[in-house]
Amino acid sequence: MSLEGKQLGRYRLLNLIGSGNMGEVYLADDVQLHRQVAIKVTRAEATSYPDTQAIREAARLFQREARAVAMLDHPHILPLFDYGEENVNGAWTL
Repeated sequence: MSLEGKQLGRYRLLNLIGSGNMGEVYLADDVQLHRQVAIKVTRAEATSYPDTQAIREAARLFQREARAVAMLDHPHILPLFDYGEENVNGAWTL
């Protein structure tokens, strides 16, 4: 399900720019800072067993990835500004 046009926190998702096994990447507007950003979305419903434990594990892995990416400094890697969780249409989005 496309999230184009949805608001996730302070980010308004404009259009899908890529997708893979774990989720999708959207071009988005940061409505507070008035800049464009890339948002990676991992949906909990994409897990094999969408139960509470699977959602917690997906969140833990996403947080681990965010911390690792935040430590990187390379001209071909976008900096990480933020990460979080949000319930969109009854499904958790990481």
